[in-house]
Amino acid sequence: MKTAWLTGATGYLGSHFVSRLKARHPEMKAVALTRKDPGLSKVFTVATPKAQDFSLEELQKLARTHPPDLIVHFATHFLNAYTAEESEVMIDANIRFPVRMLEACRDCKGLSFLNFGSFYSHADLSLDEPLSFYAASKRAFESFLQYYVQALSGNAITLKLYDVYGPKDPRKKLIPKFVEILKSGASMDLSPGDQKLSLVHVDDVMAATDIAISRLAQNLASRKSSHEIFQLPAASDPNALPSLKEIVNEFERAAGKKIGVRFGALPYREREIMRPTLPFESLPDWKPKVSLSEGFRLLIQSEH
Repeated sequence: MKTAWLTGATGYLGSHFVSRLKARHPEMKAVALTRKDPGLSKVFTVATPKAQDFSLEELQKLARTHPPDLIVHFATHFLNAYTAEESEVMIDANIRFPVRMLEACRDCKGLSFLNFGSFYSHADLSLDEPLSFYAASKRAFESFLQYYVQALSGNAITLKLYDVYGPKDPRKKLIPKFVEILKSGASMDLSPGDQKLSLVHVDDVMAATDIAISRLAQNLASRKSSHEIFQLPAASDPNALPSLKEIVNEFERAAGKKIGVRFGALPYREREIMRPTLPFESLPDWKPKVSLSEGFRLLIQSEH
């Protein structure tokens, strides 16, 4: 893979990929598609839109000057609760933008695409039953990606993520909230806590990203055109996953102190998934290596 377009380079997953890109993929010439450039241009070619979003014309010009062999698509826009106006933002970011990239690359021969999907697009082991507007938007793009793979004889991989955690995570997710109340001494309300969670450390997600990129290159070399979908579970057996209560206990052991959580103060969410699993195979040659106890230890250590 010689030239790669990279989206979401300033986000949580994308920034981790950027930090190790030169060491893991020294042959790759990266072009970061981003609205802001916090020093990326010192290392990569950076493309920024003239307006808020990239136009089709801008992307077509970029495809002529820097035609990609690979697109690594981390960029996403997540909202749980949302307004009608915010739904448009999610549609623009999660569907229109990546479709626009693919349309701009119609003449790029042998294009590969690495996509990241959501576990929440698949309630009750279904192939297509999203639990949120965000999950629906991510699933919708996968249908477009399937079309473009067939139309352009390209190849793609979608990696289905569960809950990703790790150090210096600015997102308003469960584990960063644990870190916050650990530091502040505040408390937070939780459900009864018997639901199992599939927490995967960001380093393991990056390892999966490397494996997927290699697999795309192998598929290209063998002239294989396909859209493969794999999951990245924390455990191969869903029954072996820890419950929320067990996760809190593990976090407290790593921290060496209790945190202020009130189990049962909140009800389970509507359509709460009690045992997360997906109707897809795990990514071949990948297994998570960072245990929950080690991940929490590294996370808490990074806060000091």
